Parts: sequence; C-alpha cells; structure tokens
Amino acid sequence: MANSPCRADTAHVGEYTWMCPTELDRERLVATVHGVGRARAIMFVVLAAVVAGSAKDTGWWPFVALLGAAVGSIYLYRDLGRRRRPEYWALGGWLVTQLPLGVGIAITGGPRSPALSWLAIAVVSLVARFSRLTIRVGMCFLGLVLMAVTLAVDPAWTIAHPASTLITGGLLFSVWIFAEALLRSDLEHRDHDKVTGLPNQTKFVDHLHLALTRRERRGGTISVLAVDLDGFGLVNESLGPSTGDQLLRHTGARIARAAVSAEMVARRSADEFLILITDLHDSPTAPPQPWVSAERAPQDTAR
Repeated sequence: MANSPCRADTAHVGEYTWMCPTELDRERLVATVHGVGRARAIMFVVLAAVVAGSAKDTGWWPFVALLGAAVGSIYLYRDLGRRRRPEYWALGGWLVTQLPLGVGIAITGGPRSPALSWLAIAVVSLVARFSRLTIRVGMCFLGLVLMAVTLAVDPAWTIAHPASTLITGGLLFSVWIFAEALLRSDLEHRDHDKVTGLPNQTKFVDHLHLALTRRERRGGTISVLAVDLDGFGLVNESLGPSTGDQLLRHTGARIARAAVSAEMVARRSADEFLILITDLHDSPTAPPQPWVSAERAPQDTAR
C-alpha cells in the first residue's frame, strides 16, 4: 500500500484529454513548460547565432523560419496555466517549433542538410514535457517529418545514399529511449523514500504547490497533517537500524491504509510522516472515503 499512487494521480475525468487524463498531469505539464522557459530562450539564441553564421552557405530563409518559430512559441506558451486546455497549446508550441525546423532542413538540402540531426532537439523537448502516449504520437510525427525532408525532397539521392537518413533515424530513436529512461529513473529516485517507498518531502512539496495552484482557481481547503512516531530513536538504538527500517515500513503502510482518502502520504524525516488532504470545490475525483482506524496494540505495531 505504501507504493500505491496518490488519488490525484489515478482519478480519470471525462473533461480531460488523452494527453492529460488527470488534473495533476495537466498541472505538471504547465509547470514543466514554465520551468524550461529560460533554457528554451537560450536555445533559440544559440540557434539564431548558428543560422546567422551559416547564412553565407544556407541563405537567410532558415533564420526567418527560426524567427517565426520563436514568435509562435512565445504566443502559444504565454499564460499557459490560464488556458482551458493547456495541453493543446503546449503541443501547438512544440509543433510550431518543429515545423519551421523541418522547412529549414528541406530548403538547405533535405537529406544533405547539415541541420538534419537537429531533429534530436525535438525529441528531448517532447520527452521532458508530455506523457508517454503523447511522446509516442510525437515520435511518429517526427518520423514523418524525417521522411518528408529526405525522401520527399530528394528521393533519388536518399535512396542512393541512405546513410544520413538512417543515422538520423537511429539518433532520434536512441535519444528518445535514453532520455525517457533517464527521466523516469531520476523521478523515481528523486521523489520516493528508499526505506518506506512513500513519496519523500521533495515530492510532497511539489505536490502541495500543485494543489495550491488548483485551489487558487477552484477554491476549497487544503490541510497538511504531521504524524510523529514516538520512541523511534529508542527502537533504533536498542534493536538496530534494520529493525528501525522495518518499523518505518510497517508504520508508513499503516498510515497509507488509514489515510486512503488523503491526496498524498509522504515521509518527511526519520520518524515523521506528512499527510495532504484536499477538499476543492467542484472536485472531479470521487467523494472522499472515510478514514479507517489504524489503532492497534502497541506491541503489534512493534512486531
């Protein structure tokens, strides 16, 4: 039970979309887009410098395409959190960046373009923002873009010299698999306590910020409960760290079962647990379930 996802992670709502099936997915998407805003700006500046420096060989059309992508993405990402369907605007911002890139590759040689490998940048931004299903759809789209800028632009040269297309396709696939695995592994190790399997304080704080954002839009109440385990230091010293860890796992599982209606149960420190309870107006989730009593004999918990 300690490893079970929190309620907001699993509640599917009809008003949401296949890209963001839960409200928490939508909030994470918005937070991620805002979080990479500075990196996105630096990327555009670097690419603009590269394109301007290569204008003698490629012309200024790639620079025009890049400028259009920058302006379009700024408009689509602006006030993303206030959009009714922010995932569509975020996807539009991603697409408006990739389409000019494809045009730039096509007009600078297609399969012979030095910018062909730049499609890998699109993979990284795709993995960092969207859900797995959206990532797979986006990878299919990038595969079509790759075919369009190679086979469609110069089919004879592409068939006679398939190396550049195959290498770029392999690069896109490799970056996708590695970036997604790295991101998932980082989230699992960063967000969960190794002893109890519960979310840690970092995960709890991030989730609390998302809940506060939802409360600003919808109203309602948010409560945070702290549960301290008395006598844990004595158990740890007298019976050893292994027994102490076993006691923490047992206690964390019992709290998670008792707080089944809570949004999240997390471990804060050595002997302290946090419980997040939300009661937001017009909540799309199921009605809260009554708490289950976790009271048992002290010797049974110690066992």
